[in-house]
Amino acid sequence: MRKILKTFVFALVLTGIFAAAGFAWNPSQEVLRLNKEVPSFDTLGNPPAVIWLKNQEMKLNSDGTTNTFRYLIVNFGERIPASWRVYRAVVPADGKLSIEHAGIYNPMTGSLDKKLDFKTETLPGGMQVIEAEITDDARGRAVVIVENEKRIDQKGIDATVMLAGNLPIWEQRIAVQMPKEEPLKWYANKMKDPDVINGKNEKIYFWALTNQPAWHGEGIRIFQRPYISFSSSSTLLPVLENMQKKADEYARVEKPATAPSDAGRLMRWLEAPERNETKLPKNFLRPTERLPKEGPWTPAERTLLLNGWMKNDGGRKIWWQSPTTIAAYNPVAEDFWSSPVIVNASGKKTLYYQAGQGVDYGDVSPFLAGTDIYRRSDKKPEPSGADDAKPTKKKKKAKKDASDGIDTKEVKAGSPADHKLSLSWSLRLTDGGVAEGTLSASIDGAWAGIFSGGAVPTKENSAQLLSRCINFAIPGMVLTATDVKTLPSGYRLDFKVRCAPGIVQGKNMLLRLPGGIPEILGQLLYDNDSITFRFPFTISQSVRMSTPKGYKCFTNDFSNVIGTKKTACLVEKIHNNYARNILEADCVWTVKRLKQEMDDAQVLKQQIGAFLAWPNLNLPFRK
Repeated sequence: MRKILKTFVFALVLTGIFAAAGFAWNPSQEVLRLNKEVPSFDTLGNPPAVIWLKNQEMKLNSDGTTNTFRYLIVNFGERIPASWRVYRAVVPADGKLSIEHAGIYNPMTGSLDKKLDFKTETLPGGMQVIEAEITDDARGRAVVIVENEKRIDQKGIDATVMLAGNLPIWEQRIAVQMPKEEPLKWYANKMKDPDVINGKNEKIYFWALTNQPAWHGEGIRIFQRPYISFSSSSTLLPVLENMQKKADEYARVEKPATAPSDAGRLMRWLEAPERNETKLPKNFLRPTERLPKEGPWTPAERTLLLNGWMKNDGGRKIWWQSPTTIAAYNPVAEDFWSSPVIVNASGKKTLYYQAGQGVDYGDVSPFLAGTDIYRRSDKKPEPSGADDAKPTKKKKKAKKDASDGIDTKEVKAGSPADHKLSLSWSLRLTDGGVAEGTLSASIDGAWAGIFSGGAVPTKENSAQLLSRCINFAIPGMVLTATDVKTLPSGYRLDFKVRCAPGIVQGKNMLLRLPGGIPEILGQLLYDNDSITFRFPFTISQSVRMSTPKGYKCFTNDFSNVIGTKKTACLVEKIHNNYARNILEADCVWTVKRLKQEMDDAQVLKQQIGAFLAWPNLNLPFRK
């Protein structure tokens, strides 16, 4: 039976990978099939859209070139998420990319309603991107996109496939065909070993997933995103050596005549918005011959260019940031790495820098705290079979250490005081239940990386940023930005605020406590076992609200403590100052220990639940 199943799967995979020339894959039939099989939006948690199908099929040819087909079907609901308004694909520098098929389909009939119009744009330096706008025509429809990528100069399979994103994925298939004599090397997270199908001259590795939930929480927790990373190298060392060669090539790129010579001014010059390439991934490194002389460049490119353009005092080196801890014997593709990092360890304090970090040189980047960085070691590994200090009759056979030749460093996460998020309300409540006043939001440390990618918002977009990242429970709240101030490792946003937290009926008023919760926190409740944070943090809510004369709260003063200061602690206080007619409410949540296991994790979830409920507390007042 298993042999029959493997034969069937083998034939199924061949239909996708090797029928590319005739394009035998039928999008209409797939749309109809998936429309019957995929559960409703309600069943999947009411997301704005569901990825019905996401397949990736790769083939390594005998000459070292690769072919990759990517199949995507997305069913949109009543709105198109902002992150899906533009679909963009990068044409590889060493190959070609074509859109084999793209259209908007009626999920009930399987008929093509409209073709998607893809356009090719040539970026400064010669790289190309292919993109299409997904308009409101796609609401309630299924969007189908099929890519065909050919890489000519690449030797071996080298790619990372992320298996979860900001939308649920119902069906995924990853298939890799290799010449029979060529082994496949991969490193996977939250994935079982593949089915291996042996053909006459080839071997196919096949993974299948169904009902992958949306993946949230990037930044606040250690990296747990499901992925598979393929590499032509069997260990980490050759990958790091190749990446170091790229860094050396970037160091030889000539500095533009318009660039300042002073290191501080040079950093600020590189951080100008017009020199930031936004149509390529942040970690993308173009061949140096494809780099535009005056920019724009990706953050990874700017980091390597800055390293080459600054005068080296001997203590500065390039390291590579990984989103997760990697053992030296695990192969990962080059596109898996988050960013190059400039590290200067020549003084008493180790200094770090990566372009786009949003903080001054020397301060730890909001993206870097609590992560691991790697580099090829300058020290040569000890030769195998080295003599012992004391001679013995029999020489012990030296055990080969897979970490030889690799330096690893954990960037310290700091303390809760280094990563603070605070909301401070100062409001005046009227008899009609309307409140007006000010709101100050301080976003510091790693929170600045989560909220805005480390960049300091402008006065014009600060209200939109805060409303996107913070869930304010009061409907109809209006924020009007008044000021943006830079903090040492973050920023403070000031607003005028108007809301209606009070529901008035006769002489009674039910007051909902103003507050807000980071959207990212709600996902922590779905962790079943332990929770490991990337950094310690403090989140605080402070409300000072003057209440109308004559009204008295019928709820006693409230005080609550959950947890301990050693691990994580939530402190809540509500006090009615009748002498001044002021309601004083404070909630401070401090997480000190990064890894919360078993009993600690259960207490942590109680804290999360209480914190999420804070803006929904209702206080009864009577005149």
